[in-house]
Amino acid sequence: MDRIIFGSDFPFGDPKRELQKIMHLQIPQEKKEIICGLNIKRLLAESSV
Repeated sequence: MDRIIFGSDFPFGDPKRELQKIMHLQIPQEKKEIICGLNIKRLLAESSV
């Protein structure tokens, strides 16, 4: 899960709908949080070094 980042195909897709897909996955809440924000936060922090 450390290499998955949430994104959508906006304007061709609906970000809310894509997020709902992640929220309905049968994975721990911690993994959902990693996908939905913590991975990109970590990636951006690494790129600013």
